[in-house]
Amino acid sequence: MSTAFLCGNIDENYFKSVDITNFINIIKSIIEENNIEKIYHCKRTFFDVKLCGIVSFLKPDIEIIELRDIHKKDNDYRLRQSNNAYLPFCPFETEIENSKLYQTLYDYATENSEILITYSKFDDDISQQIIKKAEERGKKVINIAEMI
Repeated sequence: MSTAFLCGNIDENYFKSVDITNFINIIKSIIEENNIEKIYHCKRTFFDVKLCGIVSFLKPDIEIIELRDIHKKDNDYRLRQSNNAYLPFCPFETEIENSKLYQTLYDYATENSEILITYSKFDDDISQQIIKKAEERGKKVINIAEMI
């Protein structure tokens, strides 16, 4: 069994122009081939939200954990699903300043996961920095953009 974390960027319009069945089959094969039992995400982008929705539909027994700063009072920070697939978890005890929030969450996810699942095509995306750090730490990186 393994743990994965998500960091990628897909525009919402992307799914209007691709074969969603192929995308779902790719996600399914990633989950099965890597025996994933837990996924961390930060709900930073539409990629996180869409992928978690697909995963919770395909494998409702996978634990999907939303890393977040519970010290913030932003009610829109978390998207709830009807089956409560997103379990909130705060890996630190005090509020993190906004400029360091995602980096802190991604550092936690990288340290506590074996696999990074990403969708990254552009060098200027924060995902490229996270991919590099994950590779430096010996994590398996699966870039869906390279599979489509």
